Amino acid sequence: GMQYQLKDMMDLDFLLALDDEREIKEGMDARLERDRQIHARIREASGNQVGDGSQGSGPERSGDPDGHALILAWLKDRRTAHDRDPDADLLPGSVYAALSGWTRLVLALAGVAAGFGLAGSFLVYHGTRPVNVTSFWVVFCGVPFLLSMLSLAAAGIHLSGRTGPSGRGLLRVFQSLVQYLCFSLLPALASKLPGRPFRQGKEALEAAVWQIRTRQSFYRPLFFFPFFIQTSLFGAAFSLGALGAVFFKVLASDIAFGWQSTLVTSGRTVYDLVSIISLPWQMFTQAPCPGLEQIQGSRIILKQGISVLATRDLVSWWPFICWSIFIYGIVPRLGLMAAGAVFERGRLRTAFSGRPEYARLRLRMTAPGLRVDPPREPEAPVSAVPPQAVPSV
Repeated sequence: GMQYQLKDMMDLDFLLALDDEREIKEGMDARLERDRQIHARIREASGNQVGDGSQGSGPERSGDPDGHALILAWLKDRRTAHDRDPDADLLPGSVYAALSGWTRLVLALAGVAAGFGLAGSFLVYHGTRPVNVTSFWVVFCGVPFLLSMLSLAAAGIHLSGRTGPSGRGLLRVFQSLVQYLCFSLLPALASKLPGRPFRQGKEALEAAVWQIRTRQSFYRPLFFFPFFIQTSLFGAAFSLGALGAVFFKVLASDIAFGWQSTLVTSGRTVYDLVSIISLPWQMFTQAPCPGLEQIQGSRIILKQGISVLATRDLVSWWPFICWSIFIYGIVPRLGLMAAGAVFERGRLRTAFSGRPEYARLRLRMTAPGLRVDPPREPEAPVSAVPPQAVPSV
């Protein structure tokens, strides 16, 4: 199927605005003729399977009743012509796609580093005080899962259109931060690199920023799901870094886990809670979890110290910790990223369908050309009566 991307809409708006400027200078005929030629090339390349979206035309047979394939094919043709021009700047959509890719890379690396560093600080073990399982699980499993559920609820409220003033204000703040990171901070940092990847595209970058800022009411809803996906990516990367820190500590050093609580004094209560938490992965795998005896044997009592605890009980927690991070930290974020991509595509499809500029473009491409010849001068009527002979004098 067709892929609807935000960069396509940005390039379409830019190229259509450029055409409007050229139409003022060169007139309408040149633009109409060019679009008809593009349509002819598209039909020839697709074997006459791309039409105008009308009943019984090509898109009906190709699964594109709205004529979106025609618009995207026009964009592809115009991009090719634009890229062939040595004096043309980068298109705003290309700049946005590059910056968005850099943003995802930075967020992923920052998430892994933050998760690895924070989990590593929790996993410091000096031989006298085991790692507190309760604190570690709450920070690296419970809180990420709660944030995932809050993100899911925020997406649901956004899709329902019931966002209150405070919610819209908070969303604008976060989206402004993402726009600042994508269009201001990253280009500023990139300009200091030896290669300066955005030096040649500075004007295109300014054009992309100007295009978004002048049409914020239209583009702001389209930025919700890219922002949603990026935050989910950071959360998944954070949990992945924490999982890596646990594996690293288990493989490279001696580490022990234990639990302690003033309120909970029974190992049976902890065992029941562990059994409930481990249900999601125990249904399809036989991953080891601490049993009742091991849980009782890993309870930390300060006045007794660690010397009375068995090593096999203290190390029995790490598979449970790893599975918890994966199930409650990574999996929900991956699910949110997939759902965000699906909803983003649906929103872009709706935005494509609701743009009158694209309807006018399809009309220009598919409308038959009209040739108007100037009226001919009427000829004098030919008399059927032969002229009379003039008598000679």
